[in-house]
Amino acid sequence: MIKRCISLLCFTLFINSCENKSSQQEKADTVVATDSAITPESRKLTIENGCYGNNTKGNISQFTLVNKGNDITGNLEFAYVGKDENTGTFTGKVYGDKLIGDYTFSSEGVQSVREIAFKITDAGLVEGFGESMTGGNRMVFKDTSALVFDPTTMLVKGNCR
Repeated sequence: MIKRCISLLCFTLFINSCENKSSQQEKADTVVATDSAITPESRKLTIENGCYGNNTKGNISQFTLVNKGNDITGNLEFAYVGKDENTGTFTGKVYGDKLIGDYTFSSEGVQSVREIAFKITDAGLVEGFGESMTGGNRMVFKDTSALVFDPTTMLVKGNCR
């Protein structure tokens, strides 16, 4: 009888423990899905209209953007020491804490399109870098989840020339 009661008690504790872990895992899964899902409908960070810029050692990046809800448009310029300046337009969307879109620009008289990404932070926009490939008539990232965001490339609101 005592063995039976102990077995029943152990079984009840085991089932209760499994239910708690399952409930905790469901909560964790919900948080991960909310924070990491890359869809336009997911949690959005605020990007204010205006100019975001970076001037490090004479390398200038400047992004004047207009936020239309989930759609972001604007003018983007890169002027790096020893390289040809390129200027163009950006059209993209917010995906969670990322801003991803197409940068249509001219450099040396040639018009090109490449995908560009920024991580949205409280301090500004951090450009992302990753392996690219040709996708149709433009350069695209092979895997946007593998992008590396370099804080030295942070574009800070109001830091424009």
